[in-house]
Amino acid sequence: RRARDRLDDRKLPALDALRSALRDSDVNVRMMSANAIATLGPAARPAVSDLTASASVTGEDVQVLRASASALGAIGREAAEALSELTGEIAPEEVLNAIFGSFCIGK
Repeated sequence: RRARDRLDDRKLPALDALRSALRDSDVNVRMMSANAIATLGPAARPAVSDLTASASVTGEDVQVLRASASALGAIGREAAEALSELTGEIAPEEVLNAIFGSFCIGK
């Protein structure tokens, strides 16, 4: 685990540059940045909000959308909520209602 954490720490400077590149005016730069973030897997957890913002831009290129969704999937459980929101599959409020709806509080 310690070795993995050290490797993850070495990826952080690259991740910062890739996160910035998600806002580049060139569609190819945005797509390649999201693809590169996907290769980092869970170490890219700090990029979840950037990927979500990139994929939420009205009229964004479909390749950027796919790459952003793929990166969120590669990050794993930490990004599941953001991915679900983007796909419209399930909203966080619906998740909470589903989880807590069967509990009776105060009885």
